Amino acid sequence: MLARSAGWASQRDHACSSTPVDSSQVNGGVPPPPGTVTWPGYPFPPGNVNVQCLGTAYHGNVYPDGRTLFEKEISHIGGYGQQRGVAFVDPIVPSKWLGMKFLLRNARAGARVHLELWLDKKSDGTFTKVAEYDDGPGAWLALSNDIDGCTIAPFGYRVDQLIYWAGPWVTFRSDALAIEVSRLSLREIAPLP
Repeated sequence: MLARSAGWASQRDHACSSTPVDSSQVNGGVPPPPGTVTWPGYPFPPGNVNVQCLGTAYHGNVYPDGRTLFEKEISHIGGYGQQRGVAFVDPIVPSKWLGMKFLLRNARAGARVHLELWLDKKSDGTFTKVAEYDDGPGAWLALSNDIDGCTIAPFGYRVDQLIYWAGPWVTFRSDALAIEVSRLSLREIAPLP
């Protein structure tokens, strides 16, 4: 992906819906392809499910000051863990293109999730790995023990939950910065041994 800042935008408050969703409406009611690893407890029993438990994610972040890091979100928003893999590169130059790759790979046996963040500061196809982290059992805990109520059925998440399943969403997000995006793509790759 290539991104170019187009100027600073005002900081906006981000609201999170905590309204339960009917289990039949998860992913718009469309079931995942056969063989897809999904949330623990899926398909969910009839009735409402806690939408905050659907907000699981690993984040690969790049900031204008050159700070890069990973975030883990076991639930949205009480399931965040401490930031990992914090590194610094030269500040991002406004109105210049920047290449970014965020890599997530599961280990075959579900023993770990490997994260890498790569940047191409000159946008010439030369990527450099700027951060790397391995999440494993007990390695990266949520800051809250109740993680928005997601420790109970049907999810049963742990505070050190590895996020090894494929949810139906992949999101690219920019907070307080207007950017242009080119060549945004998503690829599935084989798990690690």
